[in-house]
Amino acid sequence: MSLSIRDISVVALLVLGSGACSSIPSNTPVLLDKTSERIESRSEVILKTLRSVLDEATFAKADVEAIRVGLQSIDSSNLSDKDKKIVANSIGTLKQLELTLGKTKEYGSVPEESNRIFRDSVSSIRLVRQIIATEVDKKALVQDMINIFEKNKGKGDGN
Repeated sequence: MSLSIRDISVVALLVLGSGACSSIPSNTPVLLDKTSERIESRSEVILKTLRSVLDEATFAKADVEAIRVGLQSIDSSNLSDKDKKIVANSIGTLKQLELTLGKTKEYGSVPEESNRIFRDSVSSIRLVRQIIATEVDKKALVQDMINIFEKNKGKGDGN
């Protein structure tokens, strides 16, 4: 059986199309789905943890401030020099701790910004997944067309 130019062109296009898609493993869309789901679930844990840490730091700062104010209000006239030094060192340490805990305000927008970044990342992964799934579908379609062509070619040989 001789192939017509049209048949050769179709086969060439099918082979070319199949070759372009062949480097994408067929399970890639599934892996991207699982990855995006893991990112979503982990991002929720991370965001809740960040919010909890920031809230706890705020509460701890208030507690430390209350303790510092309480220590500063102690009448130290009845204390020994050693005890005065201990109270003064404690107050200094508490002030440093307050300053450190106060810096968490700088990170107040981190949970929301992280949430936005996670959402954007998941959206991007899902878009890539759709593109790859389309390419995988094209590969399957091309393979089906090749199979049909070969089947028809086989039928033509017997005639």
